[in-house]
Amino acid sequence: MASKGAGGYKLISNDWSDYDKYGGKALELNNLPHNELVKWQIKIYIYYYLRNLRSIEFGKYIWSKRRAVVYFMKSKLAT
Repeated sequence: MASKGAGGYKLISNDWSDYDKYGGKALELNNLPHNELVKWQIKIYIYYYLRNLRSIEFGKYIWSKRRAVVYFMKSKLAT
């Protein structure tokens, strides 16, 4: 679908190392740029883990995705 541009998807990379469940750099939506998509993913994960009182899992998630979190925080502090 993404390679054909169907369903609102846009393929931005063919490199398999860019495919990731969390913040991968291979796809974006026509109406939502990749950086906005990653921002929304992070917000939803924070909301989910804190709302369900899963602080240990939240800590593990933050630790496993620390590069993305640091990138997100730097981008927010820079603007």
